Amino acid sequence: MMTAIPNLIDGAVPPVAQTVAGILLSAAVWRSRHRCRVVVGAILAGATTIVVVQASIGTPVIPVTFSLWAVALGLAVLLAGGAWRSAAWATRTLGVVTIAAACVATAVVVNSHYAYFPTVGDALHRPFANRLALVEAVGARTGPPPITERPAAGLRRDHQGRLVRVHIPATASRFRHRGEWVYLPPAWFETPTPALPVIVLLPGTPGGTEDWIRAGGAVRVADRWAADHHGRSPILVFADPNGSFRADTECVDTSRARVDTYLSVDVPAYVRATFATAAGPSAWAVGGVSSGGTCAVTLALRHPDVYRTFIDFSGEVAPNRGAKRDTMRLLFGGFSANATRYDPTALLALQSYSTTHAWYMAGSHDRPARRAITHLAEASRAAGVDTVAVERPGGHTWRSWRRAFPRHSHRHHDHRPDPVASGKNPRAAGARGAGRARPAAGRTGDSGVPAPR
Repeated sequence: MMTAIPNLIDGAVPPVAQTVAGILLSAAVWRSRHRCRVVVGAILAGATTIVVVQASIGTPVIPVTFSLWAVALGLAVLLAGGAWRSAAWATRTLGVVTIAAACVATAVVVNSHYAYFPTVGDALHRPFANRLALVEAVGARTGPPPITERPAAGLRRDHQGRLVRVHIPATASRFRHRGEWVYLPPAWFETPTPALPVIVLLPGTPGGTEDWIRAGGAVRVADRWAADHHGRSPILVFADPNGSFRADTECVDTSRARVDTYLSVDVPAYVRATFATAAGPSAWAVGGVSSGGTCAVTLALRHPDVYRTFIDFSGEVAPNRGAKRDTMRLLFGGFSANATRYDPTALLALQSYSTTHAWYMAGSHDRPARRAITHLAEASRAAGVDTVAVERPGGHTWRSWRRAFPRHSHRHHDHRPDPVASGKNPRAAGARGAGRARPAAGRTGDSGVPAPR
């Protein structure tokens, strides 16, 4: 019997952690002889913490709960440290326990907002279920399965795919990247193997190749679709666009890292050769969140012969590393011509993209992303792109992106003649685009993005 894994986002853990920390903090304040001075100091320490955190993660607006717990954490440290020498052992113990509880509560509050680790198992990097070594996956499809694995027929019958850990050779790009994951649906284990479509999914910054699996719930979405469609679902490739957790390449080719080449040449070549996928660009999509969404737009517009569909979850108008001077220096060597080569607006103005399909999404509380997708959606439509732009409840968090992903993914789940798989423009064919959101009265917001149905 499997033990239930505590939910860190919507379960009892966040309120319980905050309640326990609040009780301990109240007790510590009550025992202090210098309450007023300590509280003032804690507010100053909390404000400093907020500024440091905001500068390090680049978040434009810090939620109120973050501010409160930053102050609480500073208060706990001051209470414990201020009276450490003269305090009794009981007071010292209370101070240490209060600091630990405040740290846990702060981490839980931040995680609950961004929904980065949905469960305790995810936070502890618990091994993925249904993981299969690459050699075992290939063996299960082409020959007798390993003793420790169920037979290929069983893989098809249970309607659950398998996650395979891979390290894609950077033959053309020489990009030093982290290991990737590939999701193989049950139909991939059939003989002969069907030529399945592919979705390449990119994380944001900071982030890693496991983000779409843990925070995005992409595998659960694919498994649900496979269960309803005879085991068929796209192959999902969780690729690395940055090389490390904190790096931000914006998927451009520079003297330090040729990420554009890696994602447009190395990744597709390896996936086609290893997993016998569909080869045409109409069967390939690229998507990402935040900076990964910006990457998806530029990759598809620069390489329509590779990716015919792109999915932009809360990306920006163009590659961005903060101040314009920093962006030009770090990404483009100070040359405006290099920046133009990766500017989606400029690319859309250069040619027609009548066989390209775009899906833009922004959270209702994410004003920068809403402005960006409004601008890009207009430019995309002007260039002939079959464009969907929607606003979903939420902010710049995995909570919003996880809810929005199933809304798009059905358009690319079947490799059959539809707007994604065939490359036909539904507008030109007089078809009604699946998943196209229509404006709702009173729900368009200040960005002009139509509200979801």
